[in-house]
Amino acid sequence: MQDGLDNDQASMLRKPANLLVVTDSGNIAKVKFLLDNGADPNERSEIGQTALHIAVAIGNQELVQTFLAINLDNGIKDQDGNTALHLAAKIGHDSIPQILIEASAEVNSTNASGCTPLHIAAEHGNTLMIKLLLENGAETGARDNDESTPLHFAARSGKSDDGMARILMASESEVMMKDKLGRTPLHNASEYGHVRAAEALLKHHADIDARDRESLTPLYMACRSGKWEMVNFLLTHGPCIGNLHEQETPLHIPAQAGYDPALETGKGAVLNATGLRGTTPLLIASKNGHCEVVRILLDYGANIHVINSRGETCLHEASRNGHCEVVKILLGSGANVNAKAFNISTSLHKASIKGQSEVVKLLLDSGANISAEGGRWKSTSLHHATRNGHYEAVKLLLDSGANINAKDRVGETALHDASRWGQSEVVKLLLDSGPNINPRDSNRPSPLKLALEHGQNQVADLLREKGAIEDP
Repeated sequence: MQDGLDNDQASMLRKPANLLVVTDSGNIAKVKFLLDNGADPNERSEIGQTALHIAVAIGNQELVQTFLAINLDNGIKDQDGNTALHLAAKIGHDSIPQILIEASAEVNSTNASGCTPLHIAAEHGNTLMIKLLLENGAETGARDNDESTPLHFAARSGKSDDGMARILMASESEVMMKDKLGRTPLHNASEYGHVRAAEALLKHHADIDARDRESLTPLYMACRSGKWEMVNFLLTHGPCIGNLHEQETPLHIPAQAGYDPALETGKGAVLNATGLRGTTPLLIASKNGHCEVVRILLDYGANIHVINSRGETCLHEASRNGHCEVVKILLGSGANVNAKAFNISTSLHKASIKGQSEVVKLLLDSGANISAEGGRWKSTSLHHATRNGHYEAVKLLLDSGANINAKDRVGETALHDASRWGQSEVVKLLLDSGPNINPRDSNRPSPLKLALEHGQNQVADLLREKGAIEDP
């Protein structure tokens, strides 16, 4: 052992210790020993941090003071451009930020993302840090690489109402500043559902109808993000809810998501405004099966007969997607059960295509035309159900009197369709119902020939068992 040194100190001299590692351990005596024996205080870690960065990160005030006492540059940046003050702003120590500022730390220094310590403090809701930075000249209008101000960060995080209030009081003009996407702090608060932040912004004259570069308003952002408490809050503050974005009102979104309180508050919205592909809130709610939303919209006077760009009604949408309760509501409210889309398909066609057997029954019980032709091939609902192998729907249609020998535009029956596509269980059901198994049409192949041409051997065997004759 060298004179006057304990075992640890002697070991550090024989095999030089890393100042950064010792600093991270928080051992002040060892740090001072290394500094006294020539350790480089500007040594960098793999991420570019000095011992001062580490001392700040672990919240060791005495170590911070030790490094500042030897005039270690507190403006050195790590690989992300963060100074020691940036780290202090994130962590939120009570005394360390003050010590750094008294040692001439630059309060408006920017990191690689363009953020100042005030941005960082606002993001993490460190109220005391925000107060300290503002008192020492931090710029409230500083912009990061996305042109966001500290107020944008505070509104997005929603972690410190007091911190946001201090920024607002320091410079109210920041309330209307827009980032690279054209969004104000109120857009941010609305998107993330921070109601108290939004309330503070509105008290400082934020524009509730401000539009970003996509023409989105704060209300639209809240609707799109599903922040329904925020939606209700904004609606009570009088935004222009009839404003359209790509021909959609914000009301389209709660209709799609099935959130009825937002609709209830926003009953003054443009109920029948059409959006993309001709959709209205009622069409959207019907498509997505939101019963209460459908009821509310109808109570407010939404047009039940409205059609989308394909000529489909709300009943078409609900039927296709199997929403029985919505179908009941629509039928009970006067929906036309036999309304035709532009391709002349009815709601019964839509339900049959998808095999929505419960809806098929509802529609039939409500007077749906079982013989109606629709779609490109002028098929009946029975054609559609058999083609897609929907056994229960086929059985319902047959039991309700569907014409088993009805022909589509090219002269094919349901048995032709089922045979072509190998729907063996449906073929059995059809055969038990007495179809014309050997239709005489020289222009069309028979069901048996179609089955053979498409390799549906099991179906071919079933047809032969019932007396099907191969085409000459």
